[in-house]
Amino acid sequence: MPTDPGRIARSTVAAVLSVLLLVACQATAAPPAPTPPRPALTPAQKAVVETGSQSQSSAGTSSPSPLESAGAIPLPYGCSEDRPCNLQAGTYVLTGKHAFMPGLKITVPFPWTSREQDAGEFRVAPADETGAVFFWKDLTPVTFDGKLLPDVDASASGLVDWLRSNPSVVTSAPRHGTLGEDIPATTLVVGVSEAAKNGDPDCPAEYGACVGLFTDTAHWRPGGIGYAIGRQDKPLYLRLYVADVVTGAVPHTLVVGVDAGNAQGLRNLESFAEPILRSVVLPPGTSPVKAAEATEAPSSDTATLLASGCGGVAPCALRPGTYVTGGQWPFMRGLKFAIPADGWTSTFHALGELALQPPGFDDYGVFLAKDPVAVPGHRKLATDTDGTAAGLAAWIARHPDLTVSDPEQTTIGDGIEATTVAVSVAPDAETDDPECPTRACVDFIQSKHHEHALGLAQGQYVRLYFADIGTASALHMLSVNLYAGSEEELVALTEVAQPVVDSLVPPEVIIED
Repeated sequence: MPTDPGRIARSTVAAVLSVLLLVACQATAAPPAPTPPRPALTPAQKAVVETGSQSQSSAGTSSPSPLESAGAIPLPYGCSEDRPCNLQAGTYVLTGKHAFMPGLKITVPFPWTSREQDAGEFRVAPADETGAVFFWKDLTPVTFDGKLLPDVDASASGLVDWLRSNPSVVTSAPRHGTLGEDIPATTLVVGVSEAAKNGDPDCPAEYGACVGLFTDTAHWRPGGIGYAIGRQDKPLYLRLYVADVVTGAVPHTLVVGVDAGNAQGLRNLESFAEPILRSVVLPPGTSPVKAAEATEAPSSDTATLLASGCGGVAPCALRPGTYVTGGQWPFMRGLKFAIPADGWTSTFHALGELALQPPGFDDYGVFLAKDPVAVPGHRKLATDTDGTAAGLAAWIARHPDLTVSDPEQTTIGDGIEATTVAVSVAPDAETDDPECPTRACVDFIQSKHHEHALGLAQGQYVRLYFADIGTASALHMLSVNLYAGSEEELVALTEVAQPVVDSLVPPEVIIED
């Protein structure tokens, strides 16, 4: 973010532009002057916390306290831009009178850096500083230009509801998450809406609009727009975890932000940050508000989470019921579907692809792909479709090695308009694949998020459904493919799988994992 008059910049505008939108942090009492970003850490760094000259009182030295856990490395108050704390792999406990939450513990799996550890914020970043993980508490929402909204409920559910209703903001569908082992949280991804007005006079022109989200009235310098984000082509890039906790009888709202400055960077940063988020331990005397006590976070209609990672030697058995895709690298975060009977399994679930196999159909079943694209194959065919479902279906219909039914318009799932075709390998098809078990094998589509091409061997049949989903500014395509070993088996598979196809509900907002 650009420098805001109401806070001290944590990076120069030039540095911000170099990472698209690496958001600057808010000021706290007696903040340091801004400095350029540090170079990446080197393997020769000491395996201790370095806070600069220990003679400076801002860092302080802490005598052991009941809040410090055995085996945890004390991380004293005072990490800053001037005096960053370089963290080697290990478990750290926040210490000092003005620490963010004295006694809070995290574990970093490899070298990270903290450029803020004070009452208003705790921030850690990977060695290359491409984004950061922020810890905040008791935030007050602000308007797009930084005016306080003290009447907004600042609990976890209140903050989520406010973000969802904020016209300056777009969000993913909220879902249940967990910090540490047992801290219930609501998580969602946030960005700037097309309708947002610019709230920051220093917002770079290429972003069009920068909007404030929230501030810490007790610790951040007044007069600015608080923590702010900027509009991007792929708007969703700030991941938030919001949790209700209580210290003694005093309630607090803990907010953790994962901000890489852009949607593609978020995908990478989340993979690095996940071990840290899983390691969070609240200070002694502070406990999470359990689900029964908290306001129910938006759910997926009691859907069971199908986390990514199914496949290979570990397929996921599916009981009858409704499922929602999620996990670290899901096929499509937030897609819902229903399994109608016992015996189904997920034989593959990873970024861009999901395989669901009904009982009795070995090696065949329902295969879903996110953002399918045409594959040129051995003929090196041109793949310049118009990027729509109808365009991809038309390209397949023209494929010289495929026998394709006439494209038809139909509806699947929750009112999803789709184009469908039935496909098999043409009798005179050619192939140069030495591993093909039949006369010809033809690859023709694949998810742009995954390297596996989807194709057919001669004698196999597939019913394809292509649907345009998402919004005009974030258009995606869903491919639902019923694969079978023969024409007769495709008829039987369609009957068994139709309830699954009819149950599909895409997410309201499609997140770029």
